[in-house]
Amino acid sequence: LYNISNSNVFMWRIGSSGTLSALAPASVTAPNTPTGIAVDPTDRFVYVCSFGTGIFGQWSITKATGVLVPIASPPTAAAQMQDVTCHPSGKYLYAINNANGLVYQYSITQASGASQGALVALPTLTIASGNGPLKIIVHPNGLFAYVVNNNGGAGGTIAVFTINTTTGQLTLASTFTPASAGNLQGACISSNGLFILYTSQTSNLVASSSINQTTGAISALVSSSTVPGARDCCLDYSGAFLFVVNDTNNRIDGKLFNQTTGVLTNGSNVASGTNMNNIIAI
Repeated sequence: LYNISNSNVFMWRIGSSGTLSALAPASVTAPNTPTGIAVDPTDRFVYVCSFGTGIFGQWSITKATGVLVPIASPPTAAAQMQDVTCHPSGKYLYAINNANGLVYQYSITQASGASQGALVALPTLTIASGNGPLKIIVHPNGLFAYVVNNNGGAGGTIAVFTINTTTGQLTLASTFTPASAGNLQGACISSNGLFILYTSQTSNLVASSSINQTTGAISALVSSSTVPGARDCCLDYSGAFLFVVNDTNNRIDGKLFNQTTGVLTNGSNVASGTNMNNIIAI
C-alpha cells in the first residue's frame, strides 16, 4: 500500500489480517505537495502529481519487497496538478490541473530497460476539460475518460472524453451538467460500466446517472441519496457498496448500490477523522 503526505510516498506491507507495517525504508521523497497518486494496472509502477511544482514522481515497484525505485527524468507539467489516473491498458496516464483546467496526457514506456515506466508526453500534451477540475477517472472499457470540474464551487460539470486506444489521445465528446448539484467533488464508475456516481458538497448528496455505452455520454439523474458535505466516493470491489466522505459529520457514509438499476439506498455509517478528502476501497 502507498500513500502520499508532506512530500513523501509512504510504503506499507499489508498483513494477512489487514494490519499495515512499514517497509524499510518507510518512505521515498516525492515532489512538493503531492496531491494525486496512481498505480498502473500491471502493478509495476507508481505515479504522483504535485500541486506545488507540477513535477511528476515516477517509480518502479520492487516485486519482492514493494519498495519504490525512482525512474529517471520525470516530466514537469504546471503548478497545481490535482489528480492522476492510469488507462486500464497500462499504456497511458492522464493528470488534471486545477488552475489551468487542462488534462495532461502521457504514454507509459513499455520497453524493458532503465526507462521502463517513464512518462512521455503525447504529441498533443494537453486538452481543456473545464473550470477547476478535481477528479479524473477512466471507464473500465478504456474508451472514455471523465473529469469532474468543480467550477470554483459554483455549479460544476463532468467532461466526457473519448480515448483513442491506439494513440492514447483524448477528444472532448460531451459535457454533463447535473441538475441542482453544485460544488462537485468526487466520482467513480460502477464495475459493469453502466453508471457514474458523483458527489455534490453544497447539495449534500451522492447521485447516479447512466452512461451511454456507445458514446460515453452521461444521462439525467437515476438516483440520489443524502450525504451532508459529500466529498469523494468509491465503490468496494464487489461494486455493491458505495462509501462517501461526509465532511459535515466527520464520518464515512455507506450506501447500497444496485448495479442493475443504479438505485442508491442508505447503508451504515462510521465515524472517521476530520478534514477528510479522498477515499479508496480494495
